[in-house]
Amino acid sequence: MGTMSSTPLPGGVSAYKASALPPAGDRLVIPDLLGSLVAWAAQLQARRRQRAALRKLDERMLRDIGVSVADAEMEADKWPWQP
Repeated sequence: MGTMSSTPLPGGVSAYKASALPPAGDRLVIPDLLGSLVAWAAQLQARRRQRAALRKLDERMLRDIGVSVADAEMEADKWPWQP
C-alpha cells in the first residue's frame, strides 16, 4: 500500500493528498461500494416490510406461529437497521 502523507488543517484535522492514495488495486472500487449500499438498503426495506406485516397480525395468528404479542411488538418497534 502507498504511504499516506497528510496536510494539517485547522483543528488538528489532516487531509490526505490525492497523490498519497494507495494504488487503485488496493482501494475500494466505487461500483463495489454502490453495490454494498444497494444491498444494505434492500435489507433495510425488507426488514421494514416484515415488521409492518408482523404488526398487522392479530393475537390468534401470532399464537399460530409461536410468537407472543409482547415479542411481536418488541420486534415491530425496532429500527430497520437493528437486526
